[in-house]
Amino acid sequence: MGQLRFRDVIIIGAGPAGLSLGYYLQRYGIDYDILERQEIGFSWQSMPDKLMVISPWWVNLLPGSWIGLRNPLAIVSKDFYHDYLKRYARKNHIRVMPCVLVQNISRQDNGFRVETSAGVYSARLVVCATGYFANPYMPAMPEGNDGSLSELHACRYLSARQIAMDYPDVQNILLIGKRATAGQLMVELSKFGFKVDISCRSELLLRKDHTLRGSLRKAIYFLYEAVKIRFQPHIKMNSWVDMEGGETGMLLNAGKVLKRAETHGIRDGYVVFADGTKTKYDLVIYATGYRFALQYLDSSLLKKPDGPRGEPEVRDMESIDMPNLFFIGMDNLVNFRSRYLRGIASDAGQLAHRIRSRLLQ
Repeated sequence: MGQLRFRDVIIIGAGPAGLSLGYYLQRYGIDYDILERQEIGFSWQSMPDKLMVISPWWVNLLPGSWIGLRNPLAIVSKDFYHDYLKRYARKNHIRVMPCVLVQNISRQDNGFRVETSAGVYSARLVVCATGYFANPYMPAMPEGNDGSLSELHACRYLSARQIAMDYPDVQNILLIGKRATAGQLMVELSKFGFKVDISCRSELLLRKDHTLRGSLRKAIYFLYEAVKIRFQPHIKMNSWVDMEGGETGMLLNAGKVLKRAETHGIRDGYVVFADGTKTKYDLVIYATGYRFALQYLDSSLLKKPDGPRGEPEVRDMESIDMPNLFFIGMDNLVNFRSRYLRGIASDAGQLAHRIRSRLLQ
């Protein structure tokens, strides 16, 4: 495995959370490495081709960045943001070890043993910054799934054209999900000519950003949110974004996309729904989200994660089960913005300060 390497802090994941924390630790003069199994911001590279960041440019900047000449209200593409992350890491000389797979993290007397594809590290503190996108979630069905239909998670979706190339016989598609990603896929697949239905467990809620009132509200919302966080820095609430209205609403209201009941099973090429009906589809796409990625942690470090999306129990960003094991990029970690780009930079600053204080003890 090579020579044992010692670091004060090991950060797992070189996405926005890991890079932001690395920036602050570097300013404090703390010895750290960021271990990334692919390359910087890889999750952004693998997202759907037409994905746009849902909030304006000015709220998504990482620490030490400037708006520059770009319109601060611009909604940038995922490709632009991926390139920005790589430039950010280079400009700030952030220590990223790419193509290093973390295989196991376990406790040792003076901290943690981090086993990787590139050797073994010994670290005083470990920060899990792998977020959600490395761990796609496909829910179990009450009546089972016999594997008789082609299935795809949204994390592997690039474009409607790619679906047509990879699945040339597909005409009828069932989308499972109700949030922003499901809405985006619904519109794109329908425009391309696929027949699309959508299934979800509860009421399908649509945002009204496409209306004049909705557009005005969206324009001032992030200023309002910044003020709200200023006075209530630890406020927590539902942070999951409903499906956009506009084109999705028109497709649903016109009956071009049918809203189906919750999916209860897949049998003999048919999808069985909770209302007892069943329909034949050619492809099922799961826009069912993700679970917090912790597969590299030894089972002795945490009790079974008890959050709704696999999150461990934490206090002040630190595991309550294992001291010196920290998390960033987790839903409602500090407040309701914590899993969003606009909350990560602030959380990273707070976590870096905590780490510095801990190392000085």
